Amino acid sequence: MIKAILLSIVFTVSLFYLSAQSIYVSNACISGELILSKTDDVNGKPAYETTGTVDGISGTDVSISWLGDPDNLWVLSFDGQPYFYSSYTGNTVPTTSSATWQAVDGTSCSGSEQLIISNTSTLPVTIGYFSGVIENSAAVLSWNTYSEINNKGFTIQRSDNGYSWLNIGFKEGALHSNTEKKYSYTDLSFSGSQYYRLQQEDIEGNKSYSKTISLSTSDAENYKIKNNPSKAIFVISIPSGKDITVSVYNTRGAKVFNQKVKSGNVPINLSGNSAGIYFLHVVNDGKLSTSKLIKE
Repeated sequence: MIKAILLSIVFTVSLFYLSAQSIYVSNACISGELILSKTDDVNGKPAYETTGTVDGISGTDVSISWLGDPDNLWVLSFDGQPYFYSSYTGNTVPTTSSATWQAVDGTSCSGSEQLIISNTSTLPVTIGYFSGVIENSAAVLSWNTYSEINNKGFTIQRSDNGYSWLNIGFKEGALHSNTEKKYSYTDLSFSGSQYYRLQQEDIEGNKSYSKTISLSTSDAENYKIKNNPSKAIFVISIPSGKDITVSVYNTRGAKVFNQKVKSGNVPINLSGNSAGIYFLHVVNDGKLSTSKLIKE
């Protein structure tokens, strides 16, 4: 009987470990630390995905999944293209501290630090989401954190080209926190098309960066939201474009809708999700546009 109980405990713990909801990826050519959320299993093993800034390109799809026979490899992919792989054959994503991850031949992903894949945050501040919308000709930025250690605060940075950055504001951090904190900043000097990112700094002067987002006054010409707020189904009207992907994220950074579409009306069904704020991402010909959705 005791042996049966012990086996049950081990089995339960194993199931819990296999169902971990997040994987953290940073360094190499990745801006900041990305939180990959668990999706449906792929080839019998858990898969994870998110979007972030890779090689300076925002809105890049980042995923980790298992390739079955004949490859039998874990792969880290950017926009569906494998860039790193591990020959570890276990049922959970291997961390870079427990297994070897190698760059795929023929790919280029450079950075000042080695790739880090972990099942816990490697940064002193864990950012859940960072998004922005244009309201009354101003850029309204919002973000949240799930944990903060020695966090002095966030410098908000703006760029015309995505490479040269200007400090435009500062928000004090919570210093120490293990609960969710929400932040916002309004850029009244926004005009045309701008890039934004957060520079997080701890009390010792160490710095890290969020993903980069872009906002443009032309976003309204790229698509229209026909019904916002909505109780269940939002309809996005996209007049034209190519390689269009529509995604929706909740405030915890988890993707709740993702679909490659053509021009026309795109229904987004959030009836199975709770009421609250969601973030719409429309990638049209490589350009990311964002909006805020409100589910009643």
